[in-house]
Amino acid sequence: MIKTPFHNKKGKIVLKFKPLRDICLIYPIQPKNTMGDKETILIPDQYKDRYHKPEGIVLAVGPGYYDNKNGIYRKVSQELKPGVKVTFDLNVPWRQTVKGVDGKPYVVVVCTEQDIQCVCEE
Repeated sequence: MIKTPFHNKKGKIVLKFKPLRDICLIYPIQPKNTMGDKETILIPDQYKDRYHKPEGIVLAVGPGYYDNKNGIYRKVSQELKPGVKVTFDLNVPWRQTVKGVDGKPYVVVVCTEQDIQCVCEE
């Protein structure tokens, strides 16, 4: 289990936001500073985005939404739940600054269920 700044001492995710519709809040796993077999090659800051894997930990998920066009309620996948590791579309432009358990601000990705590509099994 990957810990985030939103996990308390008991390992539970503490977040003061509850997303609506099919919105997901994801804490992105930070890119590495080094690469290579022995992690000896330093990646300059301006190139970190190229080596960044679009992975993160789900912090919160909305319940779903009513699709007026088709007249049905679309629930969010049961696979998406707080604490799971996912890959997401790195081009999603929405970010929100949220205070973690320690009171410091952290950037959280705000996306929809459709922006999540897969759930990663540990």
